[in-house]
Amino acid sequence: MARAEGASASRAISVRADALLFDMDGTIADSVEAVEYAWAEWAREMGVEPPDLGLHHGRTAVAIASDVLPASLVEQGVRRISEIESDPSLPCSPTPGALELIGSLPRDRWGVVTSAVRSVAMARLTNAGIGEPQVFVSGDEVARSKPDPEPFRLGRERIGAGEGSGRTVLAFEDTATGLRSARAAGCTTVGIIGTESRASLAAHADFVITGLTRVRVEHTDESGVMISIAPVDPAEEA
Repeated sequence: MARAEGASASRAISVRADALLFDMDGTIADSVEAVEYAWAEWAREMGVEPPDLGLHHGRTAVAIASDVLPASLVEQGVRRISEIESDPSLPCSPTPGALELIGSLPRDRWGVVTSAVRSVAMARLTNAGIGEPQVFVSGDEVARSKPDPEPFRLGRERIGAGEGSGRTVLAFEDTATGLRSARAAGCTTVGIIGTESRASLAAHADFVITGLTRVRVEHTDESGVMISIAPVDPAEEA
Protein backbone atom coordinates (compact mmCIF):
# COMPACT_ATOMS: atom_id res chain seq x y z
CA MET A 1 0.00 0.00 0.00
CA ALA A 2 1.09 3.59 -0.57
CA ARG A 3 2.94 5.40 2.18
CA ALA A 4 0.58 7.65 4.14
CA GLU A 5 1.36 10.39 6.61
CA GLY A 6 -0.86 11.83 9.32
CA ALA A 7 -3.58 9.23 8.82
CA SER A 8 -6.79 10.64 10.24
CA ALA A 9 -10.35 10.69 8.93
CA SER A 10 -10.61 14.32 10.00
CA ARG A 11 -7.64 15.70 8.02
CA ALA A 12 -5.80 15.18 4.79
CA ILE A 13 -3.43 12.29 4.30
CA SER A 14 -0.32 12.56 2.12
CA VAL A 15 0.15 9.55 -0.15
CA ARG A 16 3.11 8.99 -2.47
CA ALA A 17 2.33 7.09 -5.68
CA ASP A 18 4.06 6.37 -8.97
CA ALA A 19 0.87 6.72 -11.04
CA LEU A 20 -2.89 7.24 -10.86
CA LEU A 21 -5.58 5.32 -12.75
CA PHE A 22 -9.16 6.59 -12.99
CA ASP A 23 -12.41 4.91 -13.87
CA MET A 24 -14.44 7.10 -16.25
CA ASP A 25 -18.22 7.08 -15.69
CA GLY A 26 -19.10 8.46 -12.28
CA THR A 27 -15.45 9.07 -11.42
CA ILE A 28 -14.09 11.72 -13.79
CA ALA A 29 -17.08 12.03 -16.14
CA ASP A 30 -20.72 12.64 -15.23
CA SER A 31 -22.46 10.68 -17.97
CA VAL A 32 -25.60 9.58 -16.13
CA GLU A 33 -28.01 11.37 -18.47
CA ALA A 34 -26.25 10.09 -21.60
CA VAL A 35 -26.09 6.51 -20.31
CA GLU A 36 -29.73 6.39 -19.28
CA TYR A 37 -30.89 7.85 -22.59
CA ALA A 38 -28.72 5.48 -24.64
CA TRP A 39 -29.80 2.29 -22.91
CA ALA A 40 -33.48 3.31 -22.91
CA GLU A 41 -33.31 3.94 -26.66
CA TRP A 42 -31.42 0.69 -27.18
CA ALA A 43 -33.99 -1.31 -25.21
CA ARG A 44 -36.82 0.24 -27.23
CA GLU A 45 -35.12 -0.69 -30.51
CA MET A 46 -34.24 -4.21 -29.35
CA GLY A 47 -37.70 -4.84 -27.92
CA VAL A 48 -36.58 -5.62 -24.38
CA GLU A 49 -37.01 -4.07 -20.96
CA PRO A 50 -34.32 -1.47 -20.15
CA PRO A 51 -31.60 -3.07 -17.99
CA ASP A 52 -31.29 -1.93 -14.39
CA LEU A 53 -28.12 0.11 -14.79
CA GLY A 54 -27.62 0.29 -11.05
CA LEU A 55 -26.95 -3.44 -11.10
CA HIS A 56 -24.71 -3.25 -14.16
CA HIS A 57 -22.51 -0.21 -13.41
CA GLY A 58 -18.91 -0.94 -14.35
CA ARG A 59 -19.73 -3.89 -16.60
CA THR A 60 -19.07 -4.00 -20.33
CA ALA A 61 -21.81 -3.65 -22.95
CA VAL A 62 -21.18 -7.27 -23.95
CA ALA A 63 -21.88 -8.44 -20.41
CA ILE A 64 -25.08 -6.38 -20.12
CA ALA A 65 -26.38 -7.36 -23.57
CA SER A 66 -25.66 -11.02 -22.84
CA ASP A 67 -27.91 -10.83 -19.78
CA VAL A 68 -30.96 -9.50 -21.64
CA LEU A 69 -30.66 -10.75 -25.23
CA PRO A 70 -30.60 -14.18 -26.87
CA ALA A 71 -27.06 -15.23 -27.77
CA SER A 72 -27.83 -14.79 -31.47
CA LEU A 73 -28.54 -11.07 -30.98
CA VAL A 74 -25.73 -10.11 -28.60
CA GLU A 75 -23.27 -9.05 -31.30
CA GLN A 76 -25.91 -6.90 -33.00
CA GLY A 77 -26.98 -5.44 -29.67
CA VAL A 78 -23.43 -4.51 -28.66
CA ARG A 79 -22.81 -2.88 -32.03
CA ARG A 80 -26.00 -0.85 -31.71
CA ILE A 81 -25.45 0.40 -28.15
CA SER A 82 -21.94 1.46 -29.15
CA GLU A 83 -23.38 3.47 -32.04
CA ILE A 84 -25.94 5.18 -29.81
CA GLU A 85 -23.48 5.95 -26.99
CA SER A 86 -20.86 7.28 -29.41
CA ASP A 87 -23.15 10.14 -30.44
CA PRO A 88 -21.12 13.28 -29.65
CA SER A 89 -24.32 15.22 -28.94
CA LEU A 90 -25.09 13.20 -25.79
CA PRO A 91 -24.41 15.28 -22.66
CA CYS A 92 -21.36 14.59 -20.51
CA SER A 93 -19.49 16.84 -18.10
CA PRO A 94 -16.47 16.48 -15.82
CA THR A 95 -17.15 15.55 -12.23
CA PRO A 96 -16.27 18.27 -9.68
CA GLY A 97 -12.52 18.49 -9.25
CA ALA A 98 -11.67 16.15 -12.14
CA LEU A 99 -10.19 18.72 -14.52
CA GLU A 100 -8.21 20.41 -11.77
CA LEU A 101 -6.72 17.15 -10.49
CA ILE A 102 -5.91 15.69 -13.91
CA GLY A 103 -4.55 19.02 -15.11
CA SER A 104 -2.02 19.09 -12.26
CA LEU A 105 -0.62 15.64 -13.12
CA PRO A 106 2.11 14.87 -15.68
CA ARG A 107 0.47 13.15 -18.69
CA ASP A 108 2.54 10.01 -18.27
CA ARG A 109 1.53 9.62 -14.62
CA TRP A 110 -2.23 9.13 -15.06
CA GLY A 111 -4.58 7.04 -17.16
CA VAL A 112 -8.17 5.87 -17.61
CA VAL A 113 -9.48 2.33 -17.14
CA THR A 114 -13.10 2.10 -18.31
CA SER A 115 -15.63 -0.58 -19.19
CA ALA A 116 -16.90 1.54 -22.08
CA VAL A 117 -15.69 0.70 -25.59
CA ARG A 118 -13.14 3.08 -27.07
CA SER A 119 -15.51 5.04 -29.33
CA VAL A 120 -17.95 5.65 -26.48
CA ALA A 121 -15.21 6.57 -24.02
CA MET A 122 -13.64 9.03 -26.43
CA ALA A 123 -17.00 10.75 -27.06
CA ARG A 124 -17.55 11.18 -23.31
CA LEU A 125 -14.01 12.24 -22.47
CA THR A 126 -14.10 14.79 -25.28
CA ASN A 127 -17.48 16.19 -24.19
CA ALA A 128 -16.24 16.39 -20.61
CA GLY A 129 -13.21 18.44 -21.68
CA ILE A 130 -10.75 15.78 -20.57
CA GLY A 131 -9.60 14.57 -23.97
CA GLU A 132 -7.70 11.40 -24.84
CA PRO A 133 -5.41 10.12 -22.08
CA GLN A 134 -1.91 8.96 -22.89
CA VAL A 135 -2.67 5.73 -20.98
CA PHE A 136 -6.08 4.29 -21.81
CA VAL A 137 -7.80 0.91 -21.33
CA SER A 138 -11.28 0.44 -22.81
CA GLY A 139 -13.79 -2.34 -22.32
CA ASP A 140 -13.35 -3.76 -25.81
CA GLU A 141 -9.66 -4.44 -25.09
CA VAL A 142 -10.17 -6.96 -22.29
CA ALA A 143 -11.62 -10.47 -22.21
CA ARG A 144 -12.89 -10.14 -18.64
CA SER A 145 -14.51 -6.99 -17.29
CA LYS A 146 -14.52 -5.56 -13.77
CA PRO A 147 -14.54 -6.97 -11.06
CA ASP A 148 -11.91 -9.17 -12.72
CA PRO A 149 -8.45 -7.60 -12.26
CA GLU A 150 -7.63 -7.74 -16.00
CA PRO A 151 -8.61 -4.10 -16.81
CA PHE A 152 -6.45 -2.60 -14.06
CA ARG A 153 -3.62 -5.05 -14.66
CA LEU A 154 -3.50 -3.84 -18.25
CA GLY A 155 -3.65 -0.23 -17.05
CA ARG A 156 -0.71 -0.85 -14.72
CA GLU A 157 1.32 -2.39 -17.51
CA ARG A 158 0.64 0.48 -19.88
CA ILE A 159 1.59 3.11 -17.34
CA GLY A 160 4.85 1.32 -16.60
CA ALA A 161 3.90 0.02 -13.18
CA GLY A 162 2.99 -3.62 -13.77
CA GLU A 163 2.40 -5.99 -10.91
CA GLY A 164 5.69 -7.04 -9.39
CA SER A 165 7.34 -3.74 -10.33
CA GLY A 166 7.18 -2.49 -6.75
CA ARG A 167 5.48 0.68 -7.96
CA THR A 168 2.44 2.15 -6.23
CA VAL A 169 -0.64 2.90 -8.30
CA LEU A 170 -3.65 4.77 -6.91
CA ALA A 171 -6.94 3.67 -8.49
CA PHE A 172 -10.05 5.88 -8.27
CA GLU A 173 -13.45 4.19 -8.63
CA ASP A 174 -17.09 4.94 -7.78
CA THR A 175 -18.29 1.32 -7.45
CA ALA A 176 -17.42 -1.73 -5.38
CA THR A 177 -17.11 -3.68 -8.64
CA GLY A 178 -14.39 -1.36 -9.90
CA LEU A 179 -12.62 -1.23 -6.55
CA ARG A 180 -12.50 -5.03 -6.42
CA SER A 181 -10.89 -5.07 -9.86
CA ALA A 182 -8.30 -2.46 -8.89
CA ARG A 183 -7.45 -4.03 -5.55
CA ALA A 184 -7.05 -7.48 -7.12
CA ALA A 185 -4.59 -5.89 -9.56
CA GLY A 186 -2.51 -4.63 -6.65
CA CYS A 187 -3.62 -0.99 -6.67
CA THR A 188 -4.17 1.24 -3.66
CA THR A 189 -7.88 2.00 -3.96
CA VAL A 190 -9.85 5.22 -3.51
CA GLY A 191 -13.65 4.95 -3.47
CA ILE A 192 -15.79 7.93 -4.45
CA ILE A 193 -19.25 8.21 -2.88
CA GLY A 194 -22.10 8.93 -5.28
CA THR A 195 -23.05 5.92 -7.35
CA GLU A 196 -22.78 3.80 -4.22
CA SER A 197 -22.72 4.54 -0.50
CA ARG A 198 -19.72 4.79 1.78
CA ALA A 199 -20.68 1.47 3.37
CA SER A 200 -20.70 -0.26 -0.02
CA LEU A 201 -17.30 1.13 -1.01
CA ALA A 202 -15.47 0.92 2.31
CA ALA A 203 -14.90 -2.84 2.25
CA HIS A 204 -12.87 -2.53 -0.95
CA ALA A 205 -11.26 0.92 -0.57
CA ASP A 206 -8.15 2.05 1.24
CA PHE A 207 -9.65 5.55 1.29
CA VAL A 208 -13.22 6.79 0.74
CA ILE A 209 -13.86 10.37 -0.40
CA THR A 210 -16.91 12.44 -1.32
CA GLY A 211 -15.38 13.56 -4.62
CA LEU A 212 -12.20 14.53 -6.45
CA THR A 213 -12.33 17.97 -4.85
CA ARG A 214 -10.95 16.10 -1.82
CA VAL A 215 -7.78 15.22 -3.72
CA ARG A 216 -4.92 17.50 -4.76
CA VAL A 217 -1.37 17.17 -6.00
CA GLU A 218 1.17 18.43 -3.45
CA HIS A 219 4.16 18.01 -5.74
CA THR A 220 5.67 15.77 -8.41
CA ASP A 221 9.25 14.72 -8.98
CA GLU A 222 11.23 11.89 -10.55
CA SER A 223 10.36 9.56 -7.68
CA GLY A 224 6.60 9.96 -8.04
CA VAL A 225 3.62 12.09 -7.14
CA MET A 226 2.68 13.23 -3.65
CA ILE A 227 -1.11 13.31 -3.36
CA SER A 228 -3.16 14.86 -0.57
CA ILE A 229 -6.38 12.93 0.14
CA ALA A 230 -9.06 14.05 2.58
CA PRO A 231 -11.02 10.91 3.52
CA VAL A 232 -14.67 11.32 4.38
CA ASP A 233 -15.94 11.03 7.91
CA PRO A 234 -18.98 8.71 8.12
CA ALA A 235 -21.06 11.67 9.31
CA GLU A 236 -20.34 13.53 6.05
CA GLU A 237 -22.00 10.96 3.77
CA ALA A 238 -25.01 12.39 1.97
